Order: sequence, then C-alpha cells, then structure tokens
Amino acid sequence: MADHVPSSTEDYGGDREPRLFSAFGAAAMKNALAVLKVFDISFNKYAYVEKVPAYKAPPATTPRPPVYPPPTMPPKGCNCTQSNYEPCRGGEGVCSSSAQCQGMGGEQVGKCANCLGCSVCCKYVAGCQGMTDMMISYFQSPAYPRTDRSNEVCSLTVNVRDEVCQVKLDFIDFEMAAPLCGDCSMVDNLEIINTAQPGGVLGPGQSRLCGLNSGQHMYLPVTPNNVLILKATTSGVYNVPLAATDGRNRGLSGDSAFRWSIRVTQIPCRPQGEGGLGGGYETGSVDVAVGGASMAISGAIGFEGRNGACRCKIPKHYKRLRAPWGCRQYFDDNRGKLKSFNFDAESEVSTGLDYAICVRRTNDACGMTLNSLTFSLPASPFCLSGEESIDCNGGLLSEVASANWTVCCTGSTESEFPGINYFGFDGLGDGAAMRTMRGDEYDPNQNRYFYCGAKFGNGRLVVGRTKGPLIMRVVTSETYWGQCGGPGGPARYRRNVPAPYPGPPPPPLSAEYCPPEGCVGFLINYDVNTGSC
Repeated sequence: MADHVPSSTEDYGGDREPRLFSAFGAAAMKNALAVLKVFDISFNKYAYVEKVPAYKAPPATTPRPPVYPPPTMPPKGCNCTQSNYEPCRGGEGVCSSSAQCQGMGGEQVGKCANCLGCSVCCKYVAGCQGMTDMMISYFQSPAYPRTDRSNEVCSLTVNVRDEVCQVKLDFIDFEMAAPLCGDCSMVDNLEIINTAQPGGVLGPGQSRLCGLNSGQHMYLPVTPNNVLILKATTSGVYNVPLAATDGRNRGLSGDSAFRWSIRVTQIPCRPQGEGGLGGGYETGSVDVAVGGASMAISGAIGFEGRNGACRCKIPKHYKRLRAPWGCRQYFDDNRGKLKSFNFDAESEVSTGLDYAICVRRTNDACGMTLNSLTFSLPASPFCLSGEESIDCNGGLLSEVASANWTVCCTGSTESEFPGINYFGFDGLGDGAAMRTMRGDEYDPNQNRYFYCGAKFGNGRLVVGRTKGPLIMRVVTSETYWGQCGGPGGPARYRRNVPAPYPGPPPPPLSAEYCPPEGCVGFLINYDVNTGSC
C-alpha cells in the first residue's frame, strides 16, 4: 500500500478548512513519517505496521582458548626461578617441578606454583651418609617412623650455600638413650659438627644431644660455602626414657629402641661484600636468594649493579625464621615453653652448657613472666634451696668470712665443685603484689639474675621488667658434680646400664650439690607481658 500524507480538506472530512492547530499537526505528522522511513517503518492511514526482520542465527564459530600473557622470564644470565628454594606448606618442603622432585628422590606433599616451572611441594629426605644442599631437607633414622635398635653410624653432610648465615634444626622426633652422668658421649647420641663453632655448639666441648628432644629446635651460625655434619651413633642397647611404643597403643616404656627426624633449614641473610654476587659490586646488607643449584641476587642488587636487571627476593618465611645473632634458641610466640636439652624430668642436665635462649620482643612488650614447672640445677650447699642470692659459704661447705662471700650459682674461688651453674634471667620479683599510690604493683623482692638449686628463686614465678631484649642464658659446669653411680654413690645418680661405668672410677664427692630428685634441668612456661605493665 502506497504511503499517504494528508494534504487537503478531503483528508479531514467535509469541505471545511483545517484549523490552525490541525495544520501544525499535519506538518508534525509529515516529519514523523519521514523519521519512520529512516528506520524502514511503513505507514498507512489506518494503521502503523513495523517491519520486523526474520531471526537469523549467528554463524557458528569455534571457541578460542583464553590468551594469557607470556611468563616474565629473568634476564639473560640471571636465574630467579626460585625452584627448590621457595618454601611451601609452612616450611615443610620447597616448591619444585614434578620431574625434579621425583628425579632427586623427593616426596610430593602438596601443590605449589609460587615460582617459575614449579608445580609441587617437595620434601627431600636424606638417608645415612647422605649429602644435601637443599634449602629445606630432612635427616631421619633408617626405619623412621618406626623405632630401631641397629648398631651403626648414620650421618648427613649439609653443604652450606653462599648466601646462608644460619641453619635451623627442628627436632620433629628425637628419642635416644638418656644421658649418663650429664654426658651424651657414652650413650647413643647425635653429634653436631659445625666448622663455624669448633669449640662446641652448646658450650665448651658440648656438641652432642641424646635423651628426649622432640619438639625442640636449635639455631647454628654457619660459614658460607662450608659444611655442617649431623652424625648419629647408635647401639640400640641403652635405655630410652619414656620411649613411645609402636602401633596405636602409644604408651610409655623403657625400651632401648631409638628414632629421630630432624628438619634442616638453611636461612639466607645477605650476600658477601668483597667478591660477592652482582658483578663484583659491593652489596652491603642486601638480602639474597637462590634458585635451583645456582645463585641469584636479591633485593636491590642485580648483575648490572644497583637497581639492575636481576632482582630476586628472599621469601618471607626465611626472614621470619632468622634469629638474632648469638641465640641458640629463638621463640617468636608471646607465650610458650622453655625446656633444657635432653629433658625428661629424670635424667640429669648436661654438663658444659653455655647458650642463650631468646624470645621475640613486640613493640608493646614491657617484660616477661616465667613460671617453672620443673627446675633443679647444681648449686653449692648454702644456695641449694634456690631462695638465696648470696653464698655466705663462698661456694664451700662451711661459713667463711664476708670478704669471701660469692654470688650464688657463680662457683667458688677455692673449689671446682659444683662449678658455675645457672639459669640467667633479669628478674624483679616473685609475683607478690604491693600497694602503691598508683595501685597494686609487683613487689621488687627478687632482684637477681642467677637462678640455681632446687627452686626457681623464692618459688615458681619470676617476673621481669625490661625494655631490652628478652634473653635468657643457660650455663652448666664442664666438670660433673655428682658420683655418677657405682657402689657407695647416691642412688639418684645411679644409672641402669648394661656395662660398668666406663673409664676410671670418679673420686668421691659431696652429695649436697643437687636436690633429692637430682639436677634434672628445667621446664618453664614463659609469657611476654604487653601493654602498660
């Protein structure tokens, strides 16, 4: 039907002239119809009809895979892949490729894609006479997790990487024979040979562990590009205190079977300055990292100098693990337990100890409270109660002139027994309160540093208020303070061993250097005090 536009009086009916308003309406209608034509909409005088085109399905297309940008590759000559370096699962293993993990004898314990080419979290376990340079590895007894009674020597050699300054040992499981007369060298033991500590890792000549140390840890300063050796010597005939039995019934027994599982973590600190990485540039205190078996620069140092092309980062896990210099143990929680090495509440504390225990200090910390569950260290007769801070006997058995008085736990100038033995902590009081103008406060009734004897000061509680580092020190005499068993010796020092005491019999000594239950070390709860103390 042809388009029709009203233009005369006939279109409006009759012979009347269109009104002025109707003329304007006709013009508007004409313009509207012109607009409709632009959109291909037809019109007649009776109806508006809109032309709707028939639906046509879009042409079928093959779906395209998503496009991802290519991975950022490290510059030529810069290995920042972080493979076998990036920790995973809270430090249980390192990120690696599946092929690398399987090819190097590792165990896949999870997934990990935090580094270039990595796909699995790999746990590397070294066997006897093994050697490793992995950032995180494990040293386990041959039958672990089962116990063993074999007579053998099992060792692990750790090749310290160039940028590593500390190694942390986590004793996940450690059950060996109890120490004999405060000495581990005469029973099954683990010896730690550290080239950075030729005099001993725990004190002068003290580098062995035995007894129970599950859950303990140890930090060792190491020399880069050197070795650290863990050497376990076992016979399977000495008594293991409170050993856990195999199977579901994990009761307590006095079995001679042993086992151990130790996690070895290398902690990077900073590159060497002279002749270090980064094209021979002085690197100062900038952190470094390692990828695979080769090295890469971390922080702001690159192969092209400062702010160069190669910038590898040390993962936060290693930074959190790093302990202050000189700390053999380091705790980063605000509360926890402190325990002497080889502690089982019955065996005597080791001789020749001299190491520091550190606790991380938060910004709002004002001190620390220690609560001893078990405490007994050798002390001179006058100080054996643990409550005395001044030795009026001068470390001897009888009273001496005041000029010869000594501080308890620090030994005697005239006798080598019992020697210097103490747990060092800057204490203020024993927890007793006193009323002041500002309210109740701790009574400073125990202002001392050295603690030894049968009790931890006046009782079980020691409160410290310090703005400095939270550090405690453990020192024991290099010379044994007891009879070490044998006929005529105190019953508390006797040991049920299958063979007589090795070596010449010890000289008779006073039995008054330890409480009746023996000098068994310490088990102490600590709590960092925060806020306004």
